[in-house]
Amino acid sequence: MRGINTMARPARPAAPGKDTAGIDRGDGEVRIVAFDSTRYADFLRRCALELLAAENGEELESPADSRTLNARIDRILQCVRAEGGCVAVAEFFGEPAGLAAFSLLTSTADRSAPATTRAVLHDLVVLPAFRRRGVGTALLRHAEARARGAGARGLRLRVRAGDYAAHTFLARCGYRPRILQLEKPIGHLD
Repeated sequence: MRGINTMARPARPAAPGKDTAGIDRGDGEVRIVAFDSTRYADFLRRCALELLAAENGEELESPADSRTLNARIDRILQCVRAEGGCVAVAEFFGEPAGLAAFSLLTSTADRSAPATTRAVLHDLVVLPAFRRRGVGTALLRHAEARARGAGARGLRLRVRAGDYAAHTFLARCGYRPRILQLEKPIGHLD
């Protein structure tokens, strides 16, 4: 999600029968599990292809340049390696359906004030066959719960300006625009 930087309002407490990530444990539909690079290697590749397609605004069957795909996969895996970082997988009835990659950043810019922690959601992707089934919401609530547990006051993410489906989804989840980032193509200066 790239383009508009947003900040979450504090999430409401979980409804009865749901855990703090908002995942319904009663019917077993959506379950958040820890990322395992061996178990989810093919799934990670499919998620990276979806993210590349969304970032380029087009459908991609397979990128012509495997370095592009590998670089996108590595960006996701950086969250696993980062301190306070996490990649979570949502399974829908046992099938990997979506992925969230996020990290925590601690700022000590003002030495007279206590350090502040902010959470950044780098990637949120749900495979097309699993959309509109609560998978994205479960992943988002999981990231929010992890951020809240680490003392962060909000969760930031970026979304492409033209990704109206993501805008609608995020607004329903309580996210509001915080910073509008504008860009104008100006060509190469030779």
